[in-house]
Amino acid sequence: MFTSYHVPLEERNKYPANTYFAIYPRPLLPDSKPIAVVIPELDVTEDPSSNRAPNGSATEGPHTDGNPVNDVLSEYRKDSEDLHLRRERIKRPFKIASPKLEQMCLVEYVATESAHYVYAADGALLARIYRTPGRLYPWPRRVRWHLEVAHSDEPSTRYSAPQGTIRAWTSFVIFSPLWVALILLRLLGEFLDSTDTDYVWGLPIRAKWRTGVVKWGLDYHGVGNTYYINPKALDPRVAYAQAIIHNWTPRREKKNQSQ
Repeated sequence: MFTSYHVPLEERNKYPANTYFAIYPRPLLPDSKPIAVVIPELDVTEDPSSNRAPNGSATEGPHTDGNPVNDVLSEYRKDSEDLHLRRERIKRPFKIASPKLEQMCLVEYVATESAHYVYAADGALLARIYRTPGRLYPWPRRVRWHLEVAHSDEPSTRYSAPQGTIRAWTSFVIFSPLWVALILLRLLGEFLDSTDTDYVWGLPIRAKWRTGVVKWGLDYHGVGNTYYINPKALDPRVAYAQAIIHNWTPRREKKNQSQ
């Protein structure tokens, strides 16, 4: 059980420049240490000695009330809302390394296929990851993640993960009038007193990577941004790569993906 989360501000100087995301164990405690860190490739225009993240986003983040926990939460929220940064970051190669900076895998994006390839430290192919968008016509289809795990002596194992369970989508449709009413109430409240109610609303996002009917490798729960891994079925390196790509990809990305 793990989560993808920001590296605490005071610990970023321990890692290479722009290493501000990592894999942490769940439950996430104030003294939790990362399982792995994500090292993105720098643009030629970026200064490795600079204290700024890609596209000019400051790594020191927006400070709140001086509480380090609130600072990190505030920065994470800001980064999650910055879709442009995420769209750019997801297309760059990045490495996943141990806390001691030993390379675990390399992830590269192939634009012609709209897919990511995951390679081991020795260059061996571990997996291919891509996403197909949802649609309403000519028949409804949920957003779906695809994971093809490579094997040296047998065909690839294919995992598939639709976004949101059928039960969640059914409940979402049934209670959609209530969601609309809550959104209107929020907008009215903001209009009357100019305050942000901090109400969060979104589509069902749980995803479970399955192969066949029973066997599964990874299970994502939106509450707590938590990933559950089945280590008997899925290589942790592949699971970490899929989690980072899943986390960094904008929820409403509409670009067609390769199948």
